[in-house]
Amino acid sequence: MTMIVGCHFKDGAVIVADSRVTSKEFPAGKKILSDTAQKIIPLGLKLAIAFAGDVPLANDIIFQIRKRITKNKRLRIPSKIATDLPRVAQYCYRKYKETNKNREWSVSLLLGAINPNGTILLWAYESPSFNIKIIRDDFVVLGSGAVVFSYLKENYPRISKTPNVLKDRANQLMIGLDSELQKHGIDTVGGLFQIILLTTQGISPMTHGFMDLDPRSPGYAKEITIQKGRWVQTDLKTATEIKLFSPLEITRITQKEERFYDYEMPKGGKKEPFWYLNYFITCLKTERDVLKTEFEGVFAQSAAVNYPISIPITASLGFWGSAGDHELLFRLDSSTEITTIHKKAIHIEYMPEQFEIDSVLMLKISEPGPVFLECLIDGQFLGRKALYFGKLAQLSFKNEKESSLFIEQSLKEFIEEHRKCNDSILNNRKAILDFYVLCEDCNCVGTKYTFLKEIKAVYWKSYPLSLKLFIATALRSCKGEHSIHIDLVNAATRETSKVTSTHFTSTSDCIVTPILGESIVKIPNPGLYFLNIHVDDEFVGSIILPAENDKPKYSYSLLKEDLSRIQSGELLALLKRAPLKGEKSLK
Repeated sequence: MTMIVGCHFKDGAVIVADSRVTSKEFPAGKKILSDTAQKIIPLGLKLAIAFAGDVPLANDIIFQIRKRITKNKRLRIPSKIATDLPRVAQYCYRKYKETNKNREWSVSLLLGAINPNGTILLWAYESPSFNIKIIRDDFVVLGSGAVVFSYLKENYPRISKTPNVLKDRANQLMIGLDSELQKHGIDTVGGLFQIILLTTQGISPMTHGFMDLDPRSPGYAKEITIQKGRWVQTDLKTATEIKLFSPLEITRITQKEERFYDYEMPKGGKKEPFWYLNYFITCLKTERDVLKTEFEGVFAQSAAVNYPISIPITASLGFWGSAGDHELLFRLDSSTEITTIHKKAIHIEYMPEQFEIDSVLMLKISEPGPVFLECLIDGQFLGRKALYFGKLAQLSFKNEKESSLFIEQSLKEFIEEHRKCNDSILNNRKAILDFYVLCEDCNCVGTKYTFLKEIKAVYWKSYPLSLKLFIATALRSCKGEHSIHIDLVNAATRETSKVTSTHFTSTSDCIVTPILGESIVKIPNPGLYFLNIHVDDEFVGSIILPAENDKPKYSYSLLKEDLSRIQSGELLALLKRAPLKGEKSLK
């Protein structure tokens, strides 16, 4: 068996099929599962048929339909084919039943077409009667994947009302079906989905894939594409391929166990969400645009004459990770107690784009000394800021200059007092990031931090590419000598190459060490890449960098004028927060 899903919308239709064929080994009767069956068959530029069930029977029916279409032009009219199909299918079914008495036989069919006037049409049929069922502004599920019916009944109205293009609806559908099938683990449904889109322009296959974007995991990446007119499933990590075969080809080859993808829950349960910090900066003001990110009034030390005090600050965050609805939490660790000071529901729309948020926090400081401001998402640690609050003497000054000199000198003293403090969490961690940013340049002096032209993706026609990047890093680690290195990791294959390495000296658990400089990143091929940072060989953080050619696969598509620039040999970089339309989307 198999699973076929058809969804009809006002602006088009989507047909989804899995790729698994199930056969039995004789005489033992053992099931053989093979992800090699092409179950959506083109019958013309604007006509296609999908099947679920007995492959030889489906092949007979499809052969007869093709034969009739070829001989009789009148039958190429979609409505005529749709009404003629039950008679053809019943004829093939009777013949097949007579000659295959010892087999189990059943088949379901889904016919999709675009009328000459642009109307999108779907019809469903099931053996033995093959009565016609018109699918209009509705969905249908055929085969052993019927367990997804409840999911579609609940979610089809939402998906159909989404004001997106048809491909976006197909993406929603694909993700939802995958998740639902995993809950049930039906072994007769497997392999990557074959998906076609039916629009007024015609029928087009939708290539797709998935990739584990957690840089700490072993990784996996699989995709299904069209190569020379044939669906091909590819494991990008192992560089292995499984081609899909037509029903006729399936009947002519000996089946063997050849699973490519099983719809089942991962071992150990559902994969945990993850997030990685780009920056966690305490300041008074933040400004962001395409050309720069700027933080004013950056501080880690402050002071007051009398305690307790309440002080408002801005906690500015940038990070990337799992999409969806989550809880962002800030808490204050005074070493004697941990107090939650702010909670907020956040929605992350896209993975792995950077999510940025500024939170105004009221810090209640009971006494002078060190405190630690922590940030968590759904209870997972994201960042930890080391802060220090000193006590100022209550003095009178003759003028503003004298007051400023006193504050400046006091701040130096508080920095030194802060330097003497310890952070117990560093007993179990090699380092904690303050920021990790890819940009064109940066200036982090005093109380003002500026990152110029942060890089979101790069576009280059012919790889390899030697890319010059400014890598801005600041972190805290235990007092002493440390090593740091950054690796370039292909997210699909996990192939790793070193970008840069150096040594640094930390003077304190609580004082940030900036490590800033240009590096040449050698990117061998187009793909998604991690830039993983390690301190003393321990993973500390990661940035994701899409490297595209003139046919973008992982990031945003190009404007025509930008495409021509790449094809002429120009290197283009998409900047963070760049508009997605217009000439300024690329630099």
